[in-house]
Amino acid sequence: MAKSSPLSGRIGSRFGGRGARKRTRIIFASLLIVFAGSIATTLAANVTISGGNALEFGQGQVPAIACDTTITSAITEEWNNTSANFHVKEITLSDLNLASPSASANTSDTGCGTKVIHVKLLNADGTPLTLGAGDPSEISFTVPTASGNPTASPTTATVAVTGSGASGKAVISVPTATPTARAIASAVARVVLETD
Repeated sequence: MAKSSPLSGRIGSRFGGRGARKRTRIIFASLLIVFAGSIATTLAANVTISGGNALEFGQGQVPAIACDTTITSAITEEWNNTSANFHVKEITLSDLNLASPSASANTSDTGCGTKVIHVKLLNADGTPLTLGAGDPSEISFTVPTASGNPTASPTTATVAVTGSGASGKAVISVPTATPTARAIASAVARVVLETD
């Protein structure tokens, strides 16, 4: 009887043929479907901030705060020979709505009167900048419903509010006891406004 060589016939699918590659493709495709499905369910999740109530936060010139949607912010600079830099002297909030807010907290643009506004200056990294002597990074004040000079926190800052209704203007003077302690104007990337 003649012996035949294993190489003389066709190589079977179980011996390194297409079957092993086909099984690998099926396993890979199954894992891909499971992975894609888990990502889709993760991305479809709902996120609720502040329990669905109006969130009062704004920055820059187009704030999206509930009490006022049209506040414009600007900074005034002052040169300092000691540091050879322009430092922030004042922060001006124009088109400030001085009306008392309505009873509904979910209604936008009802007025900021009687609310506390917190003002911060941030650099490009989002780090708050120093706003004067004592290193405060925030100045806050209660918005009056008419022209006046509300008390600021820290008390070394001063605030002058003029106007009435939706056309108020607040000028916040940054503390000047140590002019070089005020933020360097070129470092300011954003003006951030928050209300209580």
